[in-house]
Amino acid sequence: MTIKKNPLLKLAGIAALAAAPFAQASAAGWDWSATPYIWAPSISTDLSNNAPPVEGESDADFGNIVDKIDMGFLGHLEGQGDDFGAFADIIYLSLGDQKDFDRVSTDSSLDTTVFELAAVWSPGEQRNQGFEVLGGLRHIILDFSVDFDPVNPELSPAKVHLDQSYSDFMLGGRYTGSFTEKWGYSLRADGSWGDTDGTMNLSALVDYKTNSGAWLLGYRYMTVELGDSDTDVELTLMGPVVGYAFKF
Repeated sequence: MTIKKNPLLKLAGIAALAAAPFAQASAAGWDWSATPYIWAPSISTDLSNNAPPVEGESDADFGNIVDKIDMGFLGHLEGQGDDFGAFADIIYLSLGDQKDFDRVSTDSSLDTTVFELAAVWSPGEQRNQGFEVLGGLRHIILDFSVDFDPVNPELSPAKVHLDQSYSDFMLGGRYTGSFTEKWGYSLRADGSWGDTDGTMNLSALVDYKTNSGAWLLGYRYMTVELGDSDTDVELTLMGPVVGYAFKF
């Protein structure tokens, strides 16, 4: 396995590259929004290991090994012109949990950052309305650690640690429409492929427009499959989303 010793440096480099197109667009008459949001998902983290971490352990699949959030940060920045736009999105989650299985007890921690940078093509006649194509990069940084304590005192404790970053090409679509002058909606579906074994992201949002922006309320589902030659981690998040898009 190739370890990324300083994944945050790589993320900082990606963020620096992202600044250029956003800076150029600032003077191009684009509409901008910055959205801090809260995602309250139910979480499932499944671990599969081809080399069982505990001697005598025949079942190396551990379902829902981490499902408690310790800390999270989420934000979205987007600019939109007549035909093209761009956005950056970041999700940071810190998880930790203890579980009891038939043969072992586990103490797990997981820190993950999901960073998205994408271009938006809007073929419709009106900004922020109709179907749009999304294409860009999804970069994931994962630090996952599990301590295994066997129920049998004659067996030795063990540990699995996965510290790696992954870069995928992301492709998807979004449809934005209006119910009334104040109320609207947005549907998004995308996936990414590359260093990961695949990711999927689905969301449905309803928005209520105000003088300074819009309230957002909806639901989001995301699944990420990560790992190396020995260890596979599948992270699934699904739940309600609420945020406010500041327009400027």
